Amino acid sequence: MLIDKKTLKNSYRCSPTICNFIRDKIGIEIYSNRKDITKDKNSALTILRNNAVIKLVYDKKSNSESFKSKNWGECKGEDDYDYDDTCIILNKKTAEFWKEEKLNELSPRTKNKLYVAISRTKGNCYLLDEKLAR
Repeated sequence: MLIDKKTLKNSYRCSPTICNFIRDKIGIEIYSNRKDITKDKNSALTILRNNAVIKLVYDKKSNSESFKSKNWGECKGEDDYDYDDTCIILNKKTAEFWKEEKLNELSPRTKNKLYVAISRTKGNCYLLDEKLAR
């Protein structure tokens, strides 16, 4: 059986910015068919208060009463859901790996869930330490 490792490498959903981040920081080969560049924003509170930005958390115990969220794994396969902009709330361990630029060293399960969460966005994706979200 031959495995096609080329066809699905290019995403129509994710921007080059998102694909570059996933490749460089998580170590998963993904490229974009798009040419636009998404931009960073500065204010965590503005993002948290913006209901148009979908919040994705590691698991149910990471949920907050101050904003509506979904689990990282729950969003897998939801292409029809409106994920224009997302905010990935990083749990303590993942935030530590992110700060140390070692996301590619996460356990395979966590790394795959994070990949799914980050690759849902069609627009901007913000990473936020859960300490800032409380």
